[in-house]
Amino acid sequence: MRDISDNDKTGESIQITVRFLANLSTYAPAGNEGFTIKVHQQETVTNFLERFNIPMVLRPVVVINGRPANSLTQFSNDDSVLIYEPVTGG
Repeated sequence: MRDISDNDKTGESIQITVRFLANLSTYAPAGNEGFTIKVHQQETVTNFLERFNIPMVLRPVVVINGRPANSLTQFSNDDSVLIYEPVTGG
């Protein structure tokens, strides 16, 4: 995993490991499907998705440490985060 550090001058940052899966991998920095990143301690899932310009119309699913997260969920240090699109059929 590649380390993508955020310049947080407040000292209130934490590190998480992120994987964008399938089509959402195009939103990962420099095409990296998996990476580590420092985020602000109070950052929510919504803030995080906005940071990477992921359109909410894609209805991304966010799973943190194996559990579904909602838009207001905040991250904890060393969280493992998966982000993917829901599967649809027809």
